[in-house]
Amino acid sequence: MKRVPLEIAALACAVCAAGWLVPPARAAHPALRPAAQAAAPGSSAQTGEDPNKAIDEYAREFRRGVELLTARKLDEGLAAMRRCAQLRPSDPRPVYNLACGHALKGEVDAGFEHLQRAVELGIVFVEADGLNMLATADSDLAALRADERFAALVERCKAQIAKVEAYAATPLVYVPAALESAERVPLLVVVHDHGDTKEGAFAKGPWKQLADELGYALVIPSARAPLHFGPEVAPEKGMTWFRRMEDYEKEHWKYDAAIEQAVAGVRKQRKLDPERVHIVGVGLGAMLAFNVALTSPGLYKGVVAHNGALNFRIVGPRLDNARKLGLRTQLLMPREPRGMFANTSVEDYERLVVQMQAALASTKLAGGLERCAAPSAEAPVDGAALRAALAALAAQPSPAAPRGTGQ
Repeated sequence: MKRVPLEIAALACAVCAAGWLVPPARAAHPALRPAAQAAAPGSSAQTGEDPNKAIDEYAREFRRGVELLTARKLDEGLAAMRRCAQLRPSDPRPVYNLACGHALKGEVDAGFEHLQRAVELGIVFVEADGLNMLATADSDLAALRADERFAALVERCKAQIAKVEAYAATPLVYVPAALESAERVPLLVVVHDHGDTKEGAFAKGPWKQLADELGYALVIPSARAPLHFGPEVAPEKGMTWFRRMEDYEKEHWKYDAAIEQAVAGVRKQRKLDPERVHIVGVGLGAMLAFNVALTSPGLYKGVVAHNGALNFRIVGPRLDNARKLGLRTQLLMPREPRGMFANTSVEDYERLVVQMQAALASTKLAGGLERCAAPSAEAPVDGAALRAALAALAAQPSPAAPRGTGQ
């Protein structure tokens, strides 16, 4: 049984942003309301219901359903999960739990119907170990595993995972013509937002223009969790870095590895200019970029976070070393709430920006917070603000890196 209700990463960011922003000694900003999920047929967004009320009802019914199924009050638990599936038709978790409930009742055909649907909706990507949960670990599915159809379903899950891994394994790399013969190249690493892709970020953002104008080689790693399913998984339509904050906080290196591996691939091909290795994160990617930069301040000389929250619970222990190595930081926050902050009132958003500025100042890292233009579908990031931020990073050389951190 899927026992813990999760929000997609964008929702979790909006709910918990304030708690991530400040060191533990500071008081947190009041919790923000979660942003609404993309509308699905029959969902609250299409039926005119208040999306925040629907989110509250979903969480309440999910917990109630899990408790009832665990207590083996199966009919009542199934009714609660059916309501969750009605509220979120594209969410695999209640559908998976419907499969568990029917399996526990010995209703094998109904169980398979729901389990197949859960697989179509991407249940194996909800958890880091989702395949093992389905294939062997979840005892609630025992009645289904004895059926000959189960092995074929597991193979379908393995094919889904292989397709996503193949897509995510290769980052997008762009080297301006002017740098083709350069002995050493500056490097700009771009960590895309929740729901975006490496190709989408490159096509919609100003990254190629910035690479050409400022003289960077460019690498855009891919997140590893797909968001689009049915009838087949489609990683090229949208990816996210992680699905719940507790997983990232517990084992952030697993999620940061895609970025580190992409940079390692570039370093195998080209020598880098040690004074101009910079990383930019957009939206949810801002958190990863900031964490990766503080993990390797001998490599990265500057980090820019665009319209995203920072998690000091993760980076706190590494702040001293980053300060000593002169890591420069720049947080760019739009003048209007957008992205993970889209459902935040202007008043709450402005208070949050003030708190972000104070939290960043408390780290004593070089840099600060600047306001920028609000993102739009046509311009998801402010190219002019990014150009100025990157130029400022390049203009301020860092102290010499210690031995062992060369390029």
